Amino acid sequence: MNLNIRELVQHVEYEPESYYAAFSAELEICASPMWALLQHLEDESSKDFTKNVIEIFSQQLHRWFISTNTGVFIKPQPSHLSFHYPLHRYLSVFIHSAIVKQGMSFRELNLSQEFLQLLMIHPLQLLVGFHEIYAGLWVRNGLQIRGQAMTYLQCHFCNSTIDADFYLLQVISSQLDADHFIQTVLERFHVLDCLTFQSNSELFRGRSFLARDQEMPMLEAMLSFLCMLLSIRTYSGEMTQDVTRQEMVALLCMSDRTHSQLIDSFPEKCGLSGQAKDFEQVLKTVSDYREPVYEHGGTLQQGKYVPTADTWVNLYDPLHVLLRSLHRRDFQASIDRYTEHVKQHKLFKGSSNVWPPFRIPGPLHPAFIGLTKLLHCRTMHGLIFVLLYKAVSDPNIPDAIIFYTVYLLELALTLPNPDGNKREIYISTKHKDKEFCNWFSSSNIFLNLMTVIPQMTVSYYRRKELDMRVDVLGPSSSSSASGVFWTVVPASQNQSSDGSNASPDPMAQIFDNPLLAISGASQMDVVPAAGAEENQVAPKYRHQGISANLDQEQVVEQVVVDQSILSLLLKLHSKLLGKSGAYLPFQNIGGNDVWPLADSRVGDGEYFIRKILDTICLKNEDCRCYISAMTSSQSETGKASSESNAEENRRKAKEKQDRVMKNFLSKQRVVMETMFGSDIDSPSAEEADAVKQSVFHCCICGQPTASLDSRPVGLTALIQSSSVLGHRRHCSDPLLLHLSDPLPHINNSANEFRKRLVALKNDFEEGSWMMALNSGWQGGVHVQTCGHYLHLDCHRSYISSLKNVNQQQSQILQVQLGEFLCPVCRQLSNTVLPIPPTSTVGASTVPEQLLVQHVAELLMAVRNQPVESPLTNAMRSVMQDLTNATYPQYRLFALGSSIPNLLMFIGSLLRANLEMELVLRSNNQTMAAAANLVQKKSCIFPLFHVLSMHYKIGMAYPSTDLWSHITGVNMEQQSTSLSLYLKEVPLMLKDACTMLIQLVLSLPPEFSKSVYSCIVQALYNVQLVQAVIIVSCKFSADEHEAWRLKGHRAGCSQMEALMTFVIESLSRCAIYADLEPPVPAICQSVWSPLSVEETVLDHLLPFLRLSAQLRQHLFEEELPPVSSAPVQGNRAEFELLVTFLGLAQKGSSAESKDSGLICTSCLRWFTDNHELLVQGWCQHLVQALGQQPSSLRLLLTVNPTWYPPQLLQLPKSYDQIFQFYRKKQCIQCRSQPKSPALCLVCGQLICYKEECCQKNSIMESVQHSIDCGGGAGIFLIVNSSIIIIIRGPRAAIWGSVYLDKHGEEDRDLKRGKPLHLNEDRFRLLHQLWITHSFDHICKQWILHNNQL
Repeated sequence: MNLNIRELVQHVEYEPESYYAAFSAELEICASPMWALLQHLEDESSKDFTKNVIEIFSQQLHRWFISTNTGVFIKPQPSHLSFHYPLHRYLSVFIHSAIVKQGMSFRELNLSQEFLQLLMIHPLQLLVGFHEIYAGLWVRNGLQIRGQAMTYLQCHFCNSTIDADFYLLQVISSQLDADHFIQTVLERFHVLDCLTFQSNSELFRGRSFLARDQEMPMLEAMLSFLCMLLSIRTYSGEMTQDVTRQEMVALLCMSDRTHSQLIDSFPEKCGLSGQAKDFEQVLKTVSDYREPVYEHGGTLQQGKYVPTADTWVNLYDPLHVLLRSLHRRDFQASIDRYTEHVKQHKLFKGSSNVWPPFRIPGPLHPAFIGLTKLLHCRTMHGLIFVLLYKAVSDPNIPDAIIFYTVYLLELALTLPNPDGNKREIYISTKHKDKEFCNWFSSSNIFLNLMTVIPQMTVSYYRRKELDMRVDVLGPSSSSSASGVFWTVVPASQNQSSDGSNASPDPMAQIFDNPLLAISGASQMDVVPAAGAEENQVAPKYRHQGISANLDQEQVVEQVVVDQSILSLLLKLHSKLLGKSGAYLPFQNIGGNDVWPLADSRVGDGEYFIRKILDTICLKNEDCRCYISAMTSSQSETGKASSESNAEENRRKAKEKQDRVMKNFLSKQRVVMETMFGSDIDSPSAEEADAVKQSVFHCCICGQPTASLDSRPVGLTALIQSSSVLGHRRHCSDPLLLHLSDPLPHINNSANEFRKRLVALKNDFEEGSWMMALNSGWQGGVHVQTCGHYLHLDCHRSYISSLKNVNQQQSQILQVQLGEFLCPVCRQLSNTVLPIPPTSTVGASTVPEQLLVQHVAELLMAVRNQPVESPLTNAMRSVMQDLTNATYPQYRLFALGSSIPNLLMFIGSLLRANLEMELVLRSNNQTMAAAANLVQKKSCIFPLFHVLSMHYKIGMAYPSTDLWSHITGVNMEQQSTSLSLYLKEVPLMLKDACTMLIQLVLSLPPEFSKSVYSCIVQALYNVQLVQAVIIVSCKFSADEHEAWRLKGHRAGCSQMEALMTFVIESLSRCAIYADLEPPVPAICQSVWSPLSVEETVLDHLLPFLRLSAQLRQHLFEEELPPVSSAPVQGNRAEFELLVTFLGLAQKGSSAESKDSGLICTSCLRWFTDNHELLVQGWCQHLVQALGQQPSSLRLLLTVNPTWYPPQLLQLPKSYDQIFQFYRKKQCIQCRSQPKSPALCLVCGQLICYKEECCQKNSIMESVQHSIDCGGGAGIFLIVNSSIIIIIRGPRAAIWGSVYLDKHGEEDRDLKRGKPLHLNEDRFRLLHQLWITHSFDHICKQWILHNNQL
């Protein structure tokens, strides 16, 4: 049924897709009744029923054999294959039930020898065809034949198919003659031609069944089949729990697996009772649970079970893994994982390959004890001999064939012969090739180990046209033993039966002849076939489609072997070890047998061969004496050879080293001349100046150069829109996900910015209020870099090459928008930030008292358009990229004011990136996690220069007026009258950080640290007065009066004097009237000097942090971490920052040893009458508040403390989310979404992939990602538990933060497992969001086309 015929000429034309389903259905239809019947035939009471069933199956098989013309002497067609033999498998499993479960003997089943031989034909043919498929013989039959082979192994059918077939062959082989069975296996696998001693097998190969490249895979398959037949105990001896453990170990050793994967991949439990009950118990004993983690690249890993150390060392069985491997790569993966384990735990320290730890099988059921006869037959010993001979003489023999052979020999030495040692039989001294059964005189393994085979008679046919004599070693070869000769005999010629050259006695010179060296023709010497037998007539037979007739002639070849199995083992040991004579025979010391090696299965080929030799020496004294005599002779020969070759090897090594060095120097000189030409010794003036600058290595051309105006170097960067800063809150605790109506209002920095914007926009001119604050909290632009440099011209060439990639990659990578992958780390980038050729640090020779005037002169410097160059063009391109990355609604804040809007936009870009770094710096855990997730470096320095150039271009007037207002120093041609500021935002309402950025961006590129420190000092004075005013607004009327009087007392502090001066300056307006609602006296807090100091300090810290962060990037200074200071809260950070910025005045009288630096101790005024300056600031504020006091009071109730943004805190159980949101209505369309999605940033419910809420052809989830996240959205799909990431035009499935108790996801809720929040995954999601790493971590992006 379902007969497959091997295609030899052309590929199969049509493969129906439904074939796999039909094939699987047939297997399941046949297997289900079989297991159902067996459930009722498990005890001795049903023994008669089982016997009747077996008898009926036997009768039906007899009829089937007759109808299919199957006979013992009729070989099956090798090109025919079928996987459908249900009667054989029924008989197999019922025999197992009868013998193992019901205690019947094999004789009671009445299965004759002839019937068993017929029964063997089809399962053996099936397994041969199965291995042929994996060896590539059936490749022309298409994928369907390989699909059948994989289904044959599949976990749902393996107990009913391959296990039953193996068991049936085990039963048959235990009852048949062992030599006949092994010979039949060799013939069916077509490997006899691979096991010949023929000297020139390539020349006289003929028409073999196997191609040259198919011989070794089929030979390896045959050996693995024999090893599995002898060691697999699934049906023939192991208990149910042992089988469960073995299956579990096989699955875990292929790869680490989740709990559901183990359940799905575990073989069907039908027929193996108790597996379900033992599953969890066995799993705990053989594996360790690994918590859900993520890899370095950000890939999420679910909770998996990994093999324990004891499992690898004591339970891992490569043969059972091979039996369960659908792909050969699974078996190889288990070998690689095992090798990694033993080397990591230092169980193996050698440099050679670790051999698979084949296990010694457990005890057999007494009914199948005859299975071990296969190991103790002459055919098996002959097979081992020829394989060892090939391993020694042929360097192309794969390692797999060697370790399978060694394992078979180890089994023969370990498992006893059930028939004992048979008597010797007469064996002719003529050993004929491929007749393994006639090479040894008995089945005694120890006697056969010492038996020397002197020579081998090889006979084959060839065409008459070939030369009568072929000299393999060339024309100079003589007729001695170093040459190979053939005697050519026509097929019809009669030959004498007596040979003139008698072979030597096999045991005559055992201790006299040393082992032959492994070199040259001594491995296979051929003597003239003058004594060929003459009376034999070559029979006329058909072999592989060629008849031996008169057109062919017989060639008889005598190959000198003169080896035994032991001598071959010693040679193989020396070959694997790399030196001869290294093995020392096992010695019996003091009558105690002490093993020189531990009983371990961890080792390489040399280890296992040495272990076998030790076993032989221990179990047989004659073999030990034989080995001792051979090793002594071999060691003397090897020592003399090594001494003579040592000096020659050293001389050759020295000559090779000299040649390599000479070649290297020559190539190096050519490369240098090609790269630099004649300018190597005479660099240009520009290049000479570049030597003093930083040198960057281009990651495309690899050339180390400085960044020049003519050829600038850039930093790969990713520009993306972001609203992360807009979700900062005044509370450090995360918001809980809303599980009740209505949705609470969230007060964050984005909402507060909008309120301040409205208040300023209504009362002041556009050109003024737009310079009073920064935007970018919502919909700002974040710039990040991986830190790799490249030339801008190399970048253009790289982009051009990317445009020619295939369509699939171009859909993900939008090259037309400038996107590319970094050539080194493959991170997504979309721009290149040019590195300025000059440093910002300039030497300061200006006296300190003239710094204010010097800063004004720098601000007044003439601002011409920058000179056209590749550098300035690159800066313009970056500015265009920054603009395009911002969504239009976040780009314009007022209509018809292009210049102020541009300046506000540029300043906000720098402010947003500095604030983002401060957010990451405030959370050391987030910084460490970001470093582990993706490689990132700061790009503030090149970004600053790009923004500075465009800021100066857009300025309509210099910033000297602002500088004069800050410092109080009169500038030439400038007025200090306050009338100029009546329509502008008062200085006390402006943001100090905004003014710092404006002034620094207005400076020329080369300004010194002293200039920067002067600006910071002036703005610190402004910020301190602002903080005092804000704190005074929180006082009650009584506190106002008390603090007003404090400043007039003798010995008051500088803070008290400043507070008094501010209160008196502002008391003439309505700023203190009804500023806060009245509260009961019991609730009123008292403002002590310490509390005032701490509150003022809180208002100063944001400005100090940003100033220090900017100074760190501009002047490449290391900012000390806050953790290095004493733990004193904000005061410790304040002291560090003012010291770093140079604001601390050493020796000041206001400095206290107990409290350290206080806020007023860092004041340093640039005018003699600073009280007049502060009074002018306050008067401007009073005048502004006098016009609109109610609307501007909001600007004085500021909370300066912002905590890092956080995602919503999710409930522990996913069932709470599912039950609440699956029926909740959308706030937009007022309907229940079919696929509800939950924003994890703000908590809003949206309609995912539905058109009901779309606007302007943009679906709701995409629009919400823009409104809430500035283009980045994190959505939890309620009906699926997975998280969808929307990042600009792309979307990706990230995973799930809810896992079951085994650490697995339940996508689409198909398994119905209770899901619980995984804190590690949720923390990872938060880190990816706050560090803008989704573009680098998520790999499976798609273009959503606004359809989500």
